[in-house]
Amino acid sequence: MPEYFPSPNPGDYEVVEDLSGIRPLRPEGVRVEREILNDQKVIHAYGTTIGGYIHSFGLAMEVVRLLEEWPAAAGYLN
Repeated sequence: MPEYFPSPNPGDYEVVEDLSGIRPLRPEGVRVEREILNDQKVIHAYGTTIGGYIHSFGLAMEVVRLLEEWPAAAGYLN
């Protein structure tokens, strides 16, 4: 994106806003499992903390596997 940032010197740019977020640690670790809540099929997939983006691909694959193995859920994938 050199057309937007032609200079390699950070001092040549104005910092407009600085944002940061905290991803809290889940002491029990990542949760990826099936559950029935109020007669609704739910697949929980959360708790990756700082590695959220990196782990999201494997987590998504596990969610698909859980969905495919859930009786009568295969119709949702067709």
